[in-house]
Amino acid sequence: MDLSTRTLEFHKYRMMQQLNIKTSAELVQYAVRHGIISV
Repeated sequence: MDLSTRTLEFHKYRMMQQLNIKTSAELVQYAVRHGIISV
């Protein structure tokens, strides 16, 4: 898959807006809590 940095940043921004998340750290916490990623 060949996605540009700008595309990824846009999708991250939209997810954060929809989830009412303010920081990237909060987004990671959300993903861990919901089993989307593991650390």
